[in-house]
Amino acid sequence: MKTPKDDFLSPEEILNLENEMRSLNLEINYGAKSFTSDKLTPDQKKKWFDLVEKREEEYQAADTIAIYEFIGKPEFVAAADISTDDLDNAIQEIEILLEENKIVIEKPEFLHAPTWYEFLTTDLFEHQITNYRASTIFHALDYDNFRHDGPDFVAMHAQDAIEDIIDLKNDYEGIWLTDPCRSGEKMVAQSAIMKKVQAFRLNYKEIIPLGFSAMDARKVGPSMFFTFGVAWDGILAKNGETMHQEGLGICQLAWEEGEWMVQGIEMPGFAF
Repeated sequence: MKTPKDDFLSPEEILNLENEMRSLNLEINYGAKSFTSDKLTPDQKKKWFDLVEKREEEYQAADTIAIYEFIGKPEFVAAADISTDDLDNAIQEIEILLEENKIVIEKPEFLHAPTWYEFLTTDLFEHQITNYRASTIFHALDYDNFRHDGPDFVAMHAQDAIEDIIDLKNDYEGIWLTDPCRSGEKMVAQSAIMKKVQAFRLNYKEIIPLGFSAMDARKVGPSMFFTFGVAWDGILAKNGETMHQEGLGICQLAWEEGEWMVQGIEMPGFAF
């Protein structure tokens, strides 16, 4: 026979519900996804959530601080003044300090030591992080959030520039073009290239992109050269004939205001 007592939750069941609510609260308020083993008792889970909530509250309440100050304001030589012989040791000393202070950032494979050192002692040292320390807290950073100089950005900007040229549904604005641009052996104003692109687009009533493949990005002096494969069909405005274009292309890019910008493109069906 059912008694009124049967309608009430046990203390253990209530604690389980409270723990589930606390886990949900951590995810909603702090973006922290929690996992606890089924082997833990409800009381052990409660103590775990007490600890996590305390850490999150402390972290959220902390102010910010420059990494240079966070790691103890180490003495260092400016990148322009450091000798080649001292470079590797200087980098190692900084990396050890970062590790000891639980700051994690990986050196991209494409970066040479002088550029890495210059980055560490400028962008990274100046970067603000939460001024909070705990044995379980790591400050994980991503180089790509600081600088867009890697091959992935080269490929992305080159592809965007090419797609903008053949996208007849939208006005061409030359977003990724340098000023000046390159036209053959000469440097010309961006406006001249804009006119050349507009004239090319007027030849077609429709351009159908068929494929794009990023191949390689190589730095030569101050410039980056990006090779790619591309295929597209263009329906001529004058007679409706379809012109198929397919093959390899190359894009020259220059570093301008923190981005790889397009100076010139040579691809099947069009070049500047």
